[in-house]
Amino acid sequence: MTRSDPNSRHGWPFAGLVILIAMGLSRPLTAVPPGADPEGQAADPGLQFVQTELRDSFASGDPEPLAGTLPRRVKTYISCRPIDVGDGYYGTDQLRLFFRRMFRARQTVRFVISEPALTPRPDGRAVAVADWRYREGGGAPRESRIAFTLAREGPDWRVREIRDLK
Repeated sequence: MTRSDPNSRHGWPFAGLVILIAMGLSRPLTAVPPGADPEGQAADPGLQFVQTELRDSFASGDPEPLAGTLPRRVKTYISCRPIDVGDGYYGTDQLRLFFRRMFRARQTVRFVISEPALTPRPDGRAVAVADWRYREGGGAPRESRIAFTLAREGPDWRVREIRDLK
């Protein structure tokens, strides 16, 4: 066999590589379409809404968007060091005060939902995990990984638990 022989076994891998490269170049080079949410899209629009409100609240340091995601009928369980309250169940009004105080003391450097709640688990709940990088006063940035457990309250999704993942 010679190199000019079209049936040469050495020519085929090269031709195959050229075809694969050409096929790859025919696709867009970006993994995420422009304008799409890089954190993923929830199957349920209500899940996406809550996660957007969480992200907006932490990014802006404004507790009001977060307040809209809290339950109206039951208390929320908190076990999260940066919130700076003891582990326990708290009402929505209490949480608004806690978050207002927390955002006054901490400036968000970065907040990203690294593991979005895309679909509910078999128990009907969904969990979104966020990585929060913040600064207290003029200090060095700190990081916290927070799990937000979401549950339905009527037609809406609400934050039922906030836990600091160690």
